[in-house]
Amino acid sequence: MPPQIVTVRLDGPLYFGSAEHVARAFDGMRRKRPGQKIVLFYLKGSGKIDLAGADFLIKAMRQVREAGGSFHMIALFPPLLASLRRLHVIEELGEENLHISKGEALAASLSEIDTDICACCSKRVFLECEGLPAPAKPGMPHQSKPVVAGN
Repeated sequence: MPPQIVTVRLDGPLYFGSAEHVARAFDGMRRKRPGQKIVLFYLKGSGKIDLAGADFLIKAMRQVREAGGSFHMIALFPPLLASLRRLHVIEELGEENLHISKGEALAASLSEIDTDICACCSKRVFLECEGLPAPAKPGMPHQSKPVVAGN
């Protein structure tokens, strides 16, 4: 996973009893990792959500976007999706940012990363780094053409 992207996984219901705790944990994570502006919020283990949970998600989306980032959600449990629609979470999110798998969300978010940051990195430790601009050689500006495996 490229360092500009953070994955948040919620296991358990997101309701009035947990929303405040989840919000504090999310805010703390965002303060510790300000460079991770693309959020993949994974609701795999969450089957229930109420108004307080929906309110947290909508506020989190707005905060991420106001900071110049993007918010993607992974959810596929039909009753959860119905609740997210009824509580206007998907309306705020946008259908294009709702995904059925982490891989799909990651693929969609790669077009949003800052390739200038990637061009300064020589590590290339993540699978997603393949095809991104090559690191600059000392004294040379970074390559704007993507690096393709084998080249």
